[in-house]
Amino acid sequence: MIDRELEEFLVNRHIAATCLSKTKKLMLQRAWRKVFAVSTYEKTGKWRYRGHDWHSFSYDFYPHLDGNRALQKYVNIKGGVFYVIPDDKNLMGYECRGKKLPDLSSFGQDIYVVPAELGWTMVFTHEQPEFGPYYAKRITDRNIVRDAVAAE
Repeated sequence: MIDRELEEFLVNRHIAATCLSKTKKLMLQRAWRKVFAVSTYEKTGKWRYRGHDWHSFSYDFYPHLDGNRALQKYVNIKGGVFYVIPDDKNLMGYECRGKKLPDLSSFGQDIYVVPAELGWTMVFTHEQPEFGPYYAKRITDRNIVRDAVAAE
Protein backbone atom coordinates (compact mmCIF):
# COMPACT_ATOMS: atom_id res chain seq x y z
CA MET A 1 0.00 0.00 0.00
CA ILE A 2 1.26 3.44 -0.80
CA ASP A 3 0.12 6.67 0.81
CA ARG A 4 -1.70 7.77 -2.33
CA GLU A 5 -4.00 4.71 -2.22
CA LEU A 6 -5.08 5.41 1.35
CA GLU A 7 -5.56 9.11 0.69
CA GLU A 8 -7.62 8.39 -2.46
CA PHE A 9 -9.68 5.83 -0.55
CA LEU A 10 -10.52 8.45 2.09
CA VAL A 11 -11.26 11.22 -0.39
CA ASN A 12 -13.50 8.92 -2.46
CA ARG A 13 -15.58 8.43 0.69
CA HIS A 14 -16.01 12.19 1.14
CA ILE A 15 -13.44 12.36 3.92
CA ALA A 16 -11.10 15.35 3.94
CA ALA A 17 -7.63 14.02 4.70
CA THR A 18 -4.60 16.14 5.64
CA CYS A 19 -1.18 14.51 5.94
CA LEU A 20 0.35 14.50 9.40
CA SER A 21 3.99 15.28 9.99
CA LYS A 22 6.09 12.31 11.12
CA THR A 23 6.42 14.01 14.51
CA LYS A 24 2.65 14.38 14.90
CA LYS A 25 2.12 10.75 13.86
CA LEU A 26 4.66 9.57 16.47
CA MET A 27 3.05 11.75 19.14
CA LEU A 28 -0.36 10.25 18.39
CA GLN A 29 1.03 6.72 18.50
CA ARG A 30 2.59 7.40 21.90
CA ALA A 31 -0.64 8.96 23.18
CA TRP A 32 -2.59 5.92 21.92
CA ARG A 33 -0.26 3.59 23.85
CA LYS A 34 -0.69 5.59 27.05
CA VAL A 35 -4.45 5.01 26.81
CA PHE A 36 -4.85 1.56 25.24
CA ALA A 37 -1.55 -0.18 26.09
CA VAL A 38 -1.06 0.67 29.77
CA SER A 39 -2.12 -2.82 30.86
CA THR A 40 0.15 -4.31 28.21
CA TYR A 41 3.07 -2.34 29.62
CA GLU A 42 2.20 -3.27 33.21
CA LYS A 43 2.04 -6.99 32.38
CA THR A 44 4.94 -7.27 29.91
CA GLY A 45 7.20 -4.28 30.48
CA LYS A 46 6.69 -3.31 26.82
CA TRP A 47 4.29 -0.89 25.19
CA ARG A 48 4.21 -2.98 21.99
CA TYR A 49 3.78 -6.66 22.69
CA ARG A 50 5.29 -9.02 20.11
CA GLY A 51 5.87 -6.14 17.71
CA HIS A 52 2.29 -4.88 17.40
CA ASP A 53 0.26 -2.35 19.34
CA TRP A 54 -2.94 -4.26 18.56
CA HIS A 55 -1.72 -7.20 20.64
CA SER A 56 -3.08 -5.20 23.58
CA PHE A 57 -6.39 -6.55 22.31
CA SER A 58 -5.49 -9.92 20.78
CA TYR A 59 -3.84 -10.98 24.06
CA ASP A 60 -6.72 -9.50 26.09
CA PHE A 61 -4.66 -6.94 27.97
CA TYR A 62 -7.41 -4.36 27.35
CA PRO A 63 -11.21 -4.82 27.12
CA HIS A 64 -12.44 -4.69 23.52
CA LEU A 65 -14.81 -5.96 20.87
CA ASP A 66 -13.47 -7.86 17.90
CA GLY A 67 -14.55 -9.03 14.46
CA ASN A 68 -18.03 -8.14 13.26
CA ARG A 69 -19.08 -6.84 16.69
CA ALA A 70 -16.21 -4.33 16.57
CA LEU A 71 -17.03 -3.27 13.02
CA GLN A 72 -20.74 -2.80 13.81
CA LYS A 73 -19.94 -0.62 16.82
CA TYR A 74 -17.47 1.42 14.77
CA VAL A 75 -19.67 2.06 11.72
CA ASN A 76 -22.44 3.38 13.97
CA ILE A 77 -20.21 6.11 15.40
CA LYS A 78 -20.88 9.54 13.97
CA GLY A 79 -17.89 10.90 12.07
CA GLY A 80 -16.25 14.24 12.76
CA VAL A 81 -12.55 14.82 13.23
CA PHE A 82 -10.44 11.68 13.58
CA TYR A 83 -6.99 10.36 12.79
CA VAL A 84 -6.05 7.48 10.51
CA ILE A 85 -2.65 6.15 11.54
CA PRO A 86 -0.98 3.29 9.67
CA ASP A 87 1.48 1.42 11.88
CA ASP A 88 4.04 1.24 9.07
CA LYS A 89 6.61 3.96 9.82
CA ASN A 90 7.04 4.60 6.10
CA LEU A 91 3.39 5.51 5.58
CA MET A 92 1.78 8.85 6.31
CA GLY A 93 -0.89 9.38 8.94
CA TYR A 94 -3.90 11.61 8.29
CA GLU A 95 -6.08 14.04 10.16
CA CYS A 96 -9.54 13.45 8.73
CA ARG A 97 -12.95 15.09 8.70
CA GLY A 98 -16.00 13.24 7.53
CA LYS A 99 -19.59 12.33 8.34
CA LYS A 100 -18.83 8.61 8.28
CA LEU A 101 -15.86 6.61 9.50
CA PRO A 102 -14.02 4.51 6.89
CA ASP A 103 -13.88 0.71 6.92
CA LEU A 104 -10.18 0.10 6.23
CA SER A 105 -10.38 -3.70 6.33
CA SER A 106 -9.54 -4.05 2.64
CA PHE A 107 -6.04 -2.60 3.05
CA GLY A 108 -4.56 -5.61 4.83
CA GLN A 109 -2.43 -3.28 6.94
CA ASP A 110 -2.32 -2.36 10.62
CA ILE A 111 -4.23 0.93 10.66
CA TYR A 112 -5.46 2.72 13.77
CA VAL A 113 -8.42 5.11 13.79
CA VAL A 114 -8.90 7.35 16.78
CA PRO A 115 -10.58 10.69 17.56
CA ALA A 116 -8.51 13.55 18.94
CA GLU A 117 -9.65 12.96 22.54
CA LEU A 118 -8.77 9.23 22.28
CA GLY A 119 -12.21 8.27 23.59
CA TRP A 120 -12.22 5.10 21.49
CA THR A 121 -10.11 3.34 18.90
CA MET A 122 -10.65 1.04 15.95
CA VAL A 123 -7.77 -1.11 14.77
CA PHE A 124 -7.70 -2.82 11.39
CA THR A 125 -5.01 -5.51 11.20
CA HIS A 126 -3.00 -7.29 8.56
CA GLU A 127 -4.28 -10.58 10.00
CA GLN A 128 -8.00 -10.00 9.50
CA PRO A 129 -10.33 -11.79 9.73
CA GLU A 130 -8.42 -14.19 12.02
CA PHE A 131 -7.33 -11.34 14.32
CA GLY A 132 -9.27 -8.11 14.25
CA PRO A 133 -10.59 -5.69 13.66
CA TYR A 134 -10.66 -4.43 17.23
CA TYR A 135 -12.75 -1.69 18.82
CA ALA A 136 -12.15 -0.35 22.32
CA LYS A 137 -13.41 2.54 24.41
CA ARG A 138 -11.15 4.57 26.65
CA ILE A 139 -11.47 3.52 30.26
CA THR A 140 -10.36 6.25 32.61
CA ASP A 141 -10.43 4.16 35.78
CA ARG A 142 -7.42 1.84 35.47
CA ASN A 143 -8.87 -0.44 38.15
CA ILE A 144 -11.72 -1.23 35.75
CA VAL A 145 -9.19 -2.23 33.10
CA ARG A 146 -7.32 -4.49 35.55
CA ASP A 147 -10.57 -6.05 36.80
CA ALA A 148 -11.91 -6.65 33.27
CA VAL A 149 -8.67 -8.25 32.11
CA ALA A 150 -8.33 -10.34 35.29
CA ALA A 151 -11.89 -11.65 34.88
CA GLU A 152 -11.14 -13.14 31.44
